Amino acid sequence: MKDPSDEQAEPKEVGIDIRMKAFMNAKEYYQEKKKLEVKEKKTMEASNQALKIAERAAIAEMNQVSIRIKNLYGLGKAKEPYACG
Repeated sequence: MKDPSDEQAEPKEVGIDIRMKAFMNAKEYYQEKKKLEVKEKKTMEASNQALKIAERAAIAEMNQVSIRIKNLYGLGKAKEPYACG
């Protein structure tokens, strides 16, 4: 089946149930299409959320490593002045 509104669209193979009328076949096709679009949208949102969480975790880990390095080499501490007498 080719999209009549798009001249460059490739034809698609669409399964039909010969026991149903054309309207019911079309309704089933578009319901499934909508369901898949909603599923894709939810998947993208979940993926973006997981990426944000992973970024925050990586930044937190980098900050902890940075603090450990500073403490190890004494870079984060201010030196106390030498007191005479």
